[in-house]
Amino acid sequence: MGRENAKAGKIVCMKNKKMRGSIFLYLILIAVVVFAFFYILYNNKQIDDLQDKLSSAMDQLQEYEEENERISRLMDPENEDALKEEEARKHGYGYPDESRYQNITPGNDDRN
Repeated sequence: MGRENAKAGKIVCMKNKKMRGSIFLYLILIAVVVFAFFYILYNNKQIDDLQDKLSSAMDQLQEYEEENERISRLMDPENEDALKEEEARKHGYGYPDESRYQNITPGNDDRN
């Protein structure tokens, strides 16, 4: 009988080792899955942040291109005289023999 108890103890001990091994394997598998889940969440957050930065950079690029186009038009020799005249008129200048009239009718908000 002593031998049977020893054999039974060995079998139980071997089952416990196998069970511990499979539990350890499951824990490792769960840890890998959890790590992968959080890694994917982190990468999605980074992608969202980079897409926001890209959108902001594209908006800024559009503004710079519009400003560049405006400056290019100003630098065009064909438009130079017209642009100078327009700027001068904005600041109240005119030709020496030119008469400028302003509408001062009451109630008229279109005073130039």
